[in-house]
Amino acid sequence: MGDTFFFRSPGGYLLHQASEKYLKTLRRVVRPQIKIDKHGHDLGMILGDLKGKIEASSFDKISQLTKNIEPLKQYRYVDQKATRDIQTMQKGLEAVDYLVTSLRETIDESEPFIAARGLRLYIGGSDSKDQNFLIDILLRNNSSAKYWIRHLSGIDAKIDRKLKKYQAV
Repeated sequence: MGDTFFFRSPGGYLLHQASEKYLKTLRRVVRPQIKIDKHGHDLGMILGDLKGKIEASSFDKISQLTKNIEPLKQYRYVDQKATRDIQTMQKGLEAVDYLVTSLRETIDESEPFIAARGLRLYIGGSDSKDQNFLIDILLRNNSSAKYWIRHLSGIDAKIDRKLKKYQAV
């Protein structure tokens, strides 16, 4: 009983939520014209927006596996029988693991600068305090600082001045 209440229910729901956020963030970077809340919590529909950006064979397998993640959104309701099904949880966990690792590999191969583009969008939309914090974390004592400076340049003049401080190092 304790396992069901303390792990499976909230854990399953959080896995679904994390998968949804991951797909929506990826979609935001790859297809910024699509509104962030489009398709709500439907992983299959959100994934459909990424079609053409993911290799076809990977897309088909990922699409199949999202069907194993979908039942986890019901895990937020601890009084439902489905929240006590460890097999559903296990299938969902395996599907989330595959989803994240395969999408990361597929997208990195087809669009090698996706991490830089995503970070650019995020930093550009942050307030000054968050921008300074993120830039300091990313560039301080980082062997890849030149790479990140190159990809973060041009967001705005204030950020460019901050980046120049790191170029001198």
